[in-house]
Amino acid sequence: MTDSKLGVIGTALLAVLVLFSLSGDAISPLLAGRSLHAVFAEAGGLVEGDPVVVSGMTVGRVEEVALRDTDVLISFHVDEPGLRIGEASTAAVKAQSALGEKALSLGPAGPGELPDDAHIPLSRTVPPYDVAQALQGLTDNTARLDTARLTTAIDTVADTLEGTARSVPGALTGLRRLAESVNARDTELRSLLEHSRATTQVLAQHDSDLRAVFEEGTTLLLALNERQAAIEQLLADLTRTADELDALARENDAQLRPALTELQSVLTILRENRDNVTAAVHEAVPMLRTLGEVLSTMPALDAYFANIPPTNAVPGLEQLLGRGTR
Repeated sequence: MTDSKLGVIGTALLAVLVLFSLSGDAISPLLAGRSLHAVFAEAGGLVEGDPVVVSGMTVGRVEEVALRDTDVLISFHVDEPGLRIGEASTAAVKAQSALGEKALSLGPAGPGELPDDAHIPLSRTVPPYDVAQALQGLTDNTARLDTARLTTAIDTVADTLEGTARSVPGALTGLRRLAESVNARDTELRSLLEHSRATTQVLAQHDSDLRAVFEEGTTLLLALNERQAAIEQLLADLTRTADELDALARENDAQLRPALTELQSVLTILRENRDNVTAAVHEAVPMLRTLGEVLSTMPALDAYFANIPPTNAVPGLEQLLGRGTR
């Protein structure tokens, strides 16, 4: 290959590399996703690492939640290179679970494509619905309600319409009673709302504890399911062993029954002569003690035992004992 051809090839490769480097910002989102930003009025509990979802599917993660002067800037990364996010796309902070986990939900819309590092303005973002804040607002509004003036106004309307049809005064009388009930229960209602807000705050503070309890309960159920097969196998083995023992007892009933009968007879005799056996043992103690002392001081001993036949009356006994008895 000539030097001119090598020069042409090298120049072409260099041009391709330069073109690729210049257009890298345009094609990088297609290869590795893109980083976007969304402006919210409030974060609503969204934190770094929370998922970014589109139609229920996780497509990325929240990278940063930054507080600005009057709003919150949420930076996130979309990992799906083929996901088209139009120029009119929206964003919202929504609850991911009953324990308060949040997620950034994207709503792709509009023509074109949002470029890398683009911003979704505040007009196209939806802040989260916070139950604690709603209860706080209801409590504040109830506290500012003038129940006395409300009761007076309803009384005035009732007096004005007193001469109308019978149904209207009855309805207004019901409204008057309702107003009186609200007025009488104002303190209790306010206390109930305050306790509701406190309960919501306590649940939010113990979010990690509740999550740990649910996870441990799931682990316990999984362990019980794993042990179920072992327990069933143990019960099957015990049943088979009981059947084998029952069959063995039936097969050896003829041999075991006489032996058990004789053993029962022996136990009956020992039970009936328990006092005699106990007395014999107590009386044998001094004799055995004396016999031990005699044996320890004499080289030999001749003894006579009543009701025991001589050795020559039993064949082989004399050879076993080594000498006869008197």
